[in-house]
Amino acid sequence: MVFVSETTRLVKEIEDYRNECMDNMPKQVAGFLLYSGKSMIKQFCRKGSKSVDKLLDAGVCGNAGIAQDNLQDVKQCTHDRQEVIFSMVRQVSGRTMDVFCGEYNEGSDKCDKLEKPPKKLKSQRRTKSFAIPIIDVLKGFPEI
Repeated sequence: MVFVSETTRLVKEIEDYRNECMDNMPKQVAGFLLYSGKSMIKQFCRKGSKSVDKLLDAGVCGNAGIAQDNLQDVKQCTHDRQEVIFSMVRQVSGRTMDVFCGEYNEGSDKCDKLEKPPKKLKSQRRTKSFAIPIIDVLKGFPEI
């Protein structure tokens, strides 16, 4: 199957790039994404898998959606095709988010049980723009 061999080749290229060109946190995040992607590929590439047929069918939607801002505006994007694409994205990114969020993930009720946080002092309040904190975080990565 062309899909399986091509996907395996591309994953190998991404792994090589990660190992040769990345350090620290970006390398770790790429590792989590690769691990998730590989397990998803195994699921799709099993003999007799219906998942790969669904994914290839949904590819029509994904490819057409690249040219648009919104998948819902694309005629080929039925609800089922959108669900296949979103499910795939959740499968790959979900494990990475779980690492960062720990026990406070989507399926947990931990956040519901948290007490209301105390009021912040004026000196502790956030800026109105999200760009400033993002810039501060990126400054912590010397390779950026």
